[in-house]
Amino acid sequence: MLNAFIQRADYVKGLYHSMIMRKLYPKNTFVINSQAMIWHGIAAYEARANDIPYSFSYRKIEGEIQHLYFFLNKLKTDEITMLATQQIWQNSLAYPENQFLQQIRKEVLRDFVSFKENKLGNFASRHREQADTSVIIKKKDAVLNKYDKIAKKRKNKASEAPFYYALIGIVDNPLFQKEVANAEDILQDKEKIEEQIAEKNKKPQKNNMDVETLIMTTPNYDNDNNRKSNKTRMVNNESTENKLLESVKDNAKKLDIRLSYVDNFRDPNFTTENYNEFSMLYDYIGERVRFDGLDFLPYNAQYIHTLTERYDSKYVGILSIYTRVRKRPFSGSYAALSLATIYAFPLYLKWQLSADKQSDYGFYIMNISTHNPAFRSSRSFKANMNIHMQNAHIYNSLNQIRKK
Repeated sequence: MLNAFIQRADYVKGLYHSMIMRKLYPKNTFVINSQAMIWHGIAAYEARANDIPYSFSYRKIEGEIQHLYFFLNKLKTDEITMLATQQIWQNSLAYPENQFLQQIRKEVLRDFVSFKENKLGNFASRHREQADTSVIIKKKDAVLNKYDKIAKKRKNKASEAPFYYALIGIVDNPLFQKEVANAEDILQDKEKIEEQIAEKNKKPQKNNMDVETLIMTTPNYDNDNNRKSNKTRMVNNESTENKLLESVKDNAKKLDIRLSYVDNFRDPNFTTENYNEFSMLYDYIGERVRFDGLDFLPYNAQYIHTLTERYDSKYVGILSIYTRVRKRPFSGSYAALSLATIYAFPLYLKWQLSADKQSDYGFYIMNISTHNPAFRSSRSFKANMNIHMQNAHIYNSLNQIRKK
């Protein structure tokens, strides 16, 4: 269930259930890692994402979980990144042998250091020393006028930030301080690099990729034609997918690219182990593509190294073609105009009986070592792509990732 919440980026519900499970199984590795992933996801989405798939709105939520929604709703973005950092680093220091925690605690700092409110000097390294209570002297409270009461109230509010003591036991850790400094340097370097890339992309660029081995998923083809029955569409889609599969193989062979398919269910040698690999890759890609920015560590990244080792490739290719065919709505004005000029009526009739077509082609490469997109080739056409056009675009896409 936690895995499903993570895949859908339904982080608030996932956090609530992980907290319940953490009480029952406080040392369970899966629960600890899932909770850390949820905090990392919340921090990354809140700090960097344009499209957030979850909501902190609590008004339509009922039950105990409403308190969690309410709490998160009242936090500022910098406070959320700070809280995520606190939770992940506390667990990583408690379980130093957990490699996933050691990796994700570096990732969460990328969002933590992006806010000036999260400077280390803004957090206490220890609690304020308690006053000596061995001797209690009772004094009669002085009578304050209304102006003194207001001044006292303001002073109490401004004395300390709400999360001043949040990083006690962490902020004075030399390793934490070192990683924060590294994260700040990386953030500054990336900002400079992004500016250079933006300036560089204004001019045509030469290909710098050379992919010799590529992990592929079988092509995904969907012809959404409401002029045909569902059964006919399914048969045609499956037939076209088989042709696309052969086209990818033939073009890859021409370019000397070794392909490894992880979801070829029609292969008689497809085993349970192959299905487990496909399932893991499917969850990984689904989780990663949901986040629209860079430098996001998916939960299944901790398992993906088995694919890179087995197939000797750090690239995953995805081919998708979607065609939409729709009947044109009746246009009374065009019909009346064509009848007024009799000779134009055959042209109108041809236009009215023909369909609106839209085809979208996409070929994507994901670098599963950096967890960032590596290549994208996409086209859109006001027509139905025939097999020859599909083959030409597949060759062009593969040729761009291969130096020969």
